[in-house]
Amino acid sequence: MRQFVFIMLGTCSIAGAQTASLSVCEVLNSTLDHWETTIRGKISGSSHHGFFLSEGINADPCPGWPRRFFTAPAVIGLYLASALGVEVTEEQKASNIAFLRRLRKEKRPYEPTFTITGVVVRRPWSPTYRRADGNYMSLPDEYGWLRAVIVMKSTKEENN
Repeated sequence: MRQFVFIMLGTCSIAGAQTASLSVCEVLNSTLDHWETTIRGKISGSSHHGFFLSEGINADPCPGWPRRFFTAPAVIGLYLASALGVEVTEEQKASNIAFLRRLRKEKRPYEPTFTITGVVVRRPWSPTYRRADGNYMSLPDEYGWLRAVIVMKSTKEENN
C-alpha cells in the first residue's frame, strides 16, 4: 500500500511541472506574476517602439476576450536586460541583443515561431480599447495595453 501511495504522489508532482512551452494567450490568461516559464510566439516590433512576442501577426486579442472595449492585444513585451526585479547576466543580455539584431537583419519569406524562456512580470491594468483602425489606445500610459512582459533569459527558433 505504501508503494502505491508513493507512486501516486510522484506522478502528481511531475504532472504539476511545466514540460512544454505555453502560448502567449495561455500566459496572459494566467494570474501568476514573476514566474519563470517558456513561451512560444511570433516576434514583432522595432527598436524604436520595442519588441513583442505575439500570438499572431495581426495583434488581435486572445480568444474569448472582448474585441473592442476593455481589451488588449495578445502580445508580451520583451525585456532584454535586468528589469522589474529580475536579474540577467551580462552574457544573457548580450545574447538577447545579438539575437534581435540578427533577426532584424534577416529577411524571411515566413514568420518564424520562437520559444523564449524568462521571467513573466505582470503590468498594472489600465483601460484600453481598440480603435476602428485596429490600433490600441490606453490611458494614462501609452503602453498601458501591454498586460505583461518577459525578461528574456534564452531564445530558440522553432522549425517551421
